[in-house]
Amino acid sequence: MNLLLGLSLAGFVASLTSAAIGVGGGLLVMPILVLIFPPRLVIATTAPMFWANAIFTLYLYRKTFWIKRAAVLIPGVIIGILIGTDFVQIASPVILRRTIGIIALVFLALSVFLSSQGRKRIVELPMWIGVPASLLSGVVSSLSNIGGTFLSIFIIQGDVEPARFVGAMAFFYFIMTSVKMIVFSSTGLLTWKEIPWVIPSVGGIALGAVLGKTINRHISPQNFRFLIMGIVSFSSILLLFTR
Repeated sequence: MNLLLGLSLAGFVASLTSAAIGVGGGLLVMPILVLIFPPRLVIATTAPMFWANAIFTLYLYRKTFWIKRAAVLIPGVIIGILIGTDFVQIASPVILRRTIGIIALVFLALSVFLSSQGRKRIVELPMWIGVPASLLSGVVSSLSNIGGTFLSIFIIQGDVEPARFVGAMAFFYFIMTSVKMIVFSSTGLLTWKEIPWVIPSVGGIALGAVLGKTINRHISPQNFRFLIMGIVSFSSILLLFTR
């Protein structure tokens, strides 16, 4: 598959998923892309794609998002991304594939747990929890563009409306991807000649965001989540056993 086509399809699917349920965009597309293309190339070129995805989703939910806990999360995210980027630069393609597969399966299990608990029953976490959560999210995000689930645990507090949750996650994704693009560019992991590769995916990202918001309003997010989990499980297991 051509990389431009792969990024375009990935942008649509990731945007659709993120706008529909708030998390899962990277969790769904990263294991599939890494099965087809070199891991380091995928990690670098999908960073601007997810950045554009966050912008579209944030715009759609601009009236419902809030940044109450951003000050606690942002420093840890930045430090975590710096740590994770060093690993990406030195790890072999096989190690990166295994790492992304393991991360995806762990986050999938965590997503299943959160779904079984129900958002309304999750008690409010103390502010200090955001420090290790953001640090871990930064590391994981730089390795695989899958880092939102840990942040979602910190963001889901009490009876949070789905639209407000998705809007808040879009804001944090925007922060994380912006930092990653700066760090990746400064370390040479992402170059200016690679950024135009993402341009064809912008149309798919916009369409996916609009359709995702429709799903958020009219279709059961739970059923949509089950489909995502099945795809992630299959592709992640393949990553663990292919070279």
